[in-house]
Amino acid sequence: MFNNEIEFKTLLTRNEFQQLKTKYTPFTKIWQKNFYFDTPDFQLKKHHSGLRIRLFSNHSAEATLKTPAKVGLLETTERLSDEQLSMDWHKKFPDFPSINQALYSLNVNPEHLSLFAELETERFEKELEQEICIMLDHSQYYGTEDFELEMEVPNLKIGQPFYKRFLKDNNLSERRTINKIARAAKQKENNLL
Repeated sequence: MFNNEIEFKTLLTRNEFQQLKTKYTPFTKIWQKNFYFDTPDFQLKKHHSGLRIRLFSNHSAEATLKTPAKVGLLETTERLSDEQLSMDWHKKFPDFPSINQALYSLNVNPEHLSLFAELETERFEKELEQEICIMLDHSQYYGTEDFELEMEVPNLKIGQPFYKRFLKDNNLSERRTINKIARAAKQKENNLL
């Protein structure tokens, strides 16, 4: 499955997270654990790309490769089979035809991938308007936690003004942040120092 992802995101304080959860209730609650992969010399990172397997509370999982697009990111996603779910991902990244094809187009050999970071998220998701969805994420990784607002939009023309208005209406300031994969990797590295 291919999807063009256009989203805005900002870190939140715990209080801001709780206020948004209260104000926009009800939400769909989703638990997920993310396993992040790259080559030992971080070839995907050099291509501004990211690869993860996301495990859900119902024990289903999907693999997603995110690569830069003209606007936003191109997501290549495949569901894991029962056999792939039972694999030891620490030893080998599962085989996915469309993801492998995209990796080879980046000159990344799937055989060289290894698991380098993990992150667990409790997500609260809600559609605010048609095709505009907010996600409130409480993530935990390597002894720390953070709170984040993500807003997925259909396009920049509609999405950017909506996002700015949402921040203003909720007295939120935009805090530039690195993505979850980079935060998890950085925290893991800090713990090793």
